[in-house]
Amino acid sequence: MRYFVIFLLLCGDVFSSLNATESLNVSCEAPAFDAGDVELIRGKATITHSFRILNERGKDIKINKVSASCSCASVTYSEAVIKAGEEATIEVKMNLTDEDFIGRTAEVLVSFFETPKPVKLSLTAKAKFSSYVTPQILNFSAVNRYPGTRMSLSFFVCKPDNLPKEKFIRSIEISHPNLFKVEMKRQKRSLRKSEKGNVYYFFIAQIDVTNLGNMLPKDDIYITVTFEGENEKTHKVKIISL
Repeated sequence: MRYFVIFLLLCGDVFSSLNATESLNVSCEAPAFDAGDVELIRGKATITHSFRILNERGKDIKINKVSASCSCASVTYSEAVIKAGEEATIEVKMNLTDEDFIGRTAEVLVSFFETPKPVKLSLTAKAKFSSYVTPQILNFSAVNRYPGTRMSLSFFVCKPDNLPKEKFIRSIEISHPNLFKVEMKRQKRSLRKSEKGNVYYFFIAQIDVTNLGNMLPKDDIYITVTFEGENEKTHKVKIISL
C-alpha cells in the first residue's frame, strides 16, 4: 500500500510537470504596433510591420489559421511550424487611403492546432494631410507644342472640416508666364463618409494649361500650386517642352 501511494505521488509530480509545460503560452513580446502619422503618395500608402511570435509550450506547434479584421490588411508568415523555444515572423501589411486621417487599425488573429488560445496582433496608423496632383508632368513636346494646345491638371485634397468651405488653392504660379496660360477652371468640395462612418471633405480642382506658341526655352518650366489650410503644402508640376 505504501509503495502504491508513493507511485501515485510520483505520477502526480510527473503529470503536474507536464501540465505546467503544456500551459506555457505562445507569446509575442510587442503584439501592438503604432506606425504614427504616415505621408500618403498620390492618396495611398502601405504600412508593413513584422511581429515575432515565440513558442514557449515545450513542443512544436503548427499555425492553423491567420485572419485579419479588414480587407485593408494582408498577412504572411515565415514558418508554418514553430519549433519549441524558437520563433516565427508574422508580417502584416496594411493599406491606407485619404479617409484614414482619423486613423486605422488592423487586428490579426493567429491560431494554432495545439492550443485554443490565439495570439492577437494589431497594427495602427494615421494618414497625414493628403493632397496630390495628376499628372505630375505635362508634355508639350512633339505633337502638343502647337499654339493653343491645352492640357489639364487635377488636384485632390482630403481633409476634415478645417479647410475653407469653397476655395482651397491659395496661389498658382508659373516660371514662364509668357509661354503658357494657366487658368483655374473649377474648385469643388464634396462631403463624404468613411467606412467607419466618419464625415470628411474631399476637394478637387481642375487647372487648364495652354501653350501660347512663343519660343520655348531649354530650361525647365514649373507650375507651383500652394494649398490653403493649417498644413499648407506646395506642389510643383514640370512642363516638358523639348
